[in-house]
Amino acid sequence: MLRLATTIFARSSATLLQLVESLSISSKDAVIYTISSNTDPSVIQHLISVLGKRTSKSAVGCVSYPSPVHPQLAYCSIATFSSSLAIPFRSTIGGKAPISLGRWQRPGTPTQPSAQDTTVLEKILDSGNGFNDVWNYDASLNGSNAELPEELQKHRDRIRSLLYFSDNAPEGLMSSLDRHLPHIPKLGLIGTYTPFVTGLDQTLVRGSKPFGAGAVGLALLGEPQPKLDRGFHGLKSISKTYSITSSASNLIYELDGKNPTKEALVAYNSVPLLEGETPATRKAADMYLGVLDESQTESATSVSVPDPMCAAQNFEADDAPTLNSQRFRMVYRISAGGPSRGTISVDADVGPPTGSRVQFLHKPILQVADATVLEAQPGSIQFVAASSVGEHGQEGQPANVVRDSLVLENVFVAHSENGVLISSPTSPEQLRVPSTWRCTVPDSWGSLRWSDA
Repeated sequence: MLRLATTIFARSSATLLQLVESLSISSKDAVIYTISSNTDPSVIQHLISVLGKRTSKSAVGCVSYPSPVHPQLAYCSIATFSSSLAIPFRSTIGGKAPISLGRWQRPGTPTQPSAQDTTVLEKILDSGNGFNDVWNYDASLNGSNAELPEELQKHRDRIRSLLYFSDNAPEGLMSSLDRHLPHIPKLGLIGTYTPFVTGLDQTLVRGSKPFGAGAVGLALLGEPQPKLDRGFHGLKSISKTYSITSSASNLIYELDGKNPTKEALVAYNSVPLLEGETPATRKAADMYLGVLDESQTESATSVSVPDPMCAAQNFEADDAPTLNSQRFRMVYRISAGGPSRGTISVDADVGPPTGSRVQFLHKPILQVADATVLEAQPGSIQFVAASSVGEHGQEGQPANVVRDSLVLENVFVAHSENGVLISSPTSPEQLRVPSTWRCTVPDSWGSLRWSDA
């Protein structure tokens, strides 16, 4: 299924261009690729043109974020599939409208809800599910009623997996894919910002034509279906497992019937300072909430290894956090919380629902992305939520690569500071909670892997 996967790093854009042009790519291939934004703009433009012409316009791509592991090197990641089993598509489904602060209104901005939004909200209120469904409804997405892009509609029953690149407002497409293709694994990357590179807000490409908004991707047909993996590099579990006993939208009101903010503070304060860490840098570090994957809970618990960072806590053996990040299905950054009211909010439109089993997680502020982020499985396409330059408080970058170029064979790795879109196969009856999740945890990743590649 996956014919070619490679990630090419080069110190100069000219070397990168030469190495990419030497690859064996023909009109029988459908290509998905990324080019890092630290590549010379003229080389980016030339590569877009070359790859579009070689594949008879069966190429999709985007400009991605530089690698935090090798920030001084430009890179191009390329994967090819048989064009008979890969359908290129472009989406113009809108996402969330940008937030406008103050009293000034953008010209053309509706001041009253549309008749369609009013009808949808009335149906939600009549459904008997209370206000939770109201909080989870976003009028800007038109009730998630958008149809699939035209190219996908024609092959809906044959699609086995999906790879795509999106602008920074993917919510409409995410909702459409969740609704119409819930049974397949889907992996997306938010393009990096490129106004000073290509002149577009974000650069997404189909064929040889760049776009500044929307989404592009490949729908993959036939067997075998790839395996969807995810990982959260550097995160440490610092608490026992809780059940969410009260929540709405992105707010969590109770954990095991207790004040969630107080529970978070107890867990946070129990973590000893690391070597080189100070109370000030500790205070600046983010906390996260990890949602356990119930399908792996039993097996994960049986092989779990106590985390040394939790040695100060009196956990039962069954509550000992595992070092296996596959145990967590989703991870959310905790964006706010107050001990008096107790409510915590997570950085998402919709957070984990009531009944979810969760743990508090911590990413040490001195944790620096290292080469382990690039240790993707052979035959895989890996999208990484990159940490920005200077994030985590690092004073330097990972060791420089002495060579002029570095080629990773049989693996595709691309980065974005704007996040990765991960969606596991979901049955239709589970769709009350969106299955596609936007992961922005620094150094986390999602991948699709073909076992026979």
